[in-house]
Amino acid sequence: MFASYLIRFRPKKEILTKYFYYYLKSPAYWDAIGASKSGIAVPNVNASKLSQVPIPVAPLDQQKRIVAEIEKQFSRLDQAVANLKRVKANLKRYKAAVLKAAVEGRLVETEAELARREGRSIETGAQLLQRILETRRRQWNGKGKYKEPAAPDTTDLPELPEGWVYVSLDQLTTQIADVDHKMPKPFEGGIPYVSTRDFIGESEIDFDGAKHISPSDFENLCKKVRPVRGDILLSRYGTVGEVRTVETDLPFQASYSMKPPRYSVPLRSRGFGYFCMR
Repeated sequence: MFASYLIRFRPKKEILTKYFYYYLKSPAYWDAIGASKSGIAVPNVNASKLSQVPIPVAPLDQQKRIVAEIEKQFSRLDQAVANLKRVKANLKRYKAAVLKAAVEGRLVETEAELARREGRSIETGAQLLQRILETRRRQWNGKGKYKEPAAPDTTDLPELPEGWVYVSLDQLTTQIADVDHKMPKPFEGGIPYVSTRDFIGESEIDFDGAKHISPSDFENLCKKVRPVRGDILLSRYGTVGEVRTVETDLPFQASYSMKPPRYSVPLRSRGFGYFCMR
């Protein structure tokens, strides 16, 4: 038995079932079926209309050769797809290995080694952190007493290369915030309201395909946080930890599914973003 929304038909013996099947998967068939569809809410086609769809029929022996060639070509394509999947998996592992080596100080010669060979001094990671914290303390204009950002617990962490230092996200950023959790209404032709589903590829953001909101909702949401070039967006729901750097000056807002940390100068947002991707 089969449901009423399915149509069953049985080819005559002069037509190979597989030849008929492959035709029904071809662009020509879908063009024909598209012209025969009716309905608005749920497009449909009935048996009467389907019976009038023109089908190109080759001689029986040629049908057999066509089917054999289709299956040979498809087998090659399936193998190519499998090879591409393996290549993609290998590339993903290689990228992960590159990022791992980078954040462990093994990708390039360390600044300490380079400076020693060139006979010069360097600003170490600890000195850079101190400079960041001093600048942050000096420029702070918030309410109440300034609170020093918490340092990370490094008890069980591996030893870093010479000149490196462990820091917390709190120490590196001037702001970690998300927008109000009230969902704004869609507004055609408005301002992009980006969520994690608009993360495409490995580093892109689909602003055109994102939901758009009204200018007034945008301004209200920006009272708490306004994403700007150089910010980093971290997903906090769904695929937790996905990261994108903001590389546009166009106005947009990030949904509450992510938190945009704003880092302290002189860190590079893209470099920090790569660390988050490892």
